[in-house]
Amino acid sequence: MESRLGGTGPALIPESLGRLKGESLEAIIAGGRVATQMPAFKDTLIAQDIAAVASFITTLLETPPTWTVADIESTRSLDA
Repeated sequence: MESRLGGTGPALIPESLGRLKGESLEAIIAGGRVATQMPAFKDTLIAQDIAAVASFITTLLETPPTWTVADIESTRSLDA
């Protein structure tokens, strides 16, 4: 998504990444995260591409995305 709010995961913006930077962020992109929906990309991206993704998601946005209570509530669904 252009806003980097994520589809099924956390927002991919510097403010939500916390201490994930540099090699540690690249390792997560490459290896994924166990018990989450974050897949590993080491088999589909070369090291340079993984570094480029890490650089992109740690770059500040000109206009930070908004995520309101109404936005959150609109994503909720109840399964019968």
